[in-house]
Amino acid sequence: MRFSRSVYLLLLGALCYTITQVCLRIPLLQWALGPKGFLPFFLGHPVLLWSVLVVTAGIFEEGGRFLFRRYLLKDSVKLAEPVLFGLGHSLAEIVSIFLPIFLANGMGTFQLLDPLAPVERLIATAFHILATCIIWDGFIRGRKWTFLLVAVLLHSLVDSIVPLGNILRLPLPIVEACFALCLIPAALTAWRWNALEH
Repeated sequence: MRFSRSVYLLLLGALCYTITQVCLRIPLLQWALGPKGFLPFFLGHPVLLWSVLVVTAGIFEEGGRFLFRRYLLKDSVKLAEPVLFGLGHSLAEIVSIFLPIFLANGMGTFQLLDPLAPVERLIATAFHILATCIIWDGFIRGRKWTFLLVAVLLHSLVDSIVPLGNILRLPLPIVEACFALCLIPAALTAWRWNALEH
């Protein structure tokens, strides 16, 4: 694969995250959960609040991957391409999470971070890559809507680990271990349905 193509895929993945999360989902949630929105209702129903957060994350992020594949990467069939797209998606997420913290605290950021933060990001990156492969497989096999639904459900499952850990007051290492275990169904799904060219 040409270097320019690799950079293009990385940038598209980063753009996908930026549009779906930074520009759309997060502002919409801030508006809906603002003082004049549904926040008073959700404060009394924390489980429902977390459900909305995890499901919308799955819908927006996997829906974004779906639309980018459908309209901008129609001929993408090689395995390396969804891998690079998913990596770009994850890198944009890392920047959006840690850049504001770094700008506010400078080098002191590294003292504020939990030691397991790099592990959590590696797990998240692996999931983004697997989810992208699932979306790509759907187009290749002619079952794009089914595969989109599976990707959304898997994404919602993975994102539910952290809030469930908070509700159950589980130690952070246990939460991260559960987070990693959620990669197994995603990996099995991507492997079972893999129709991408190697």
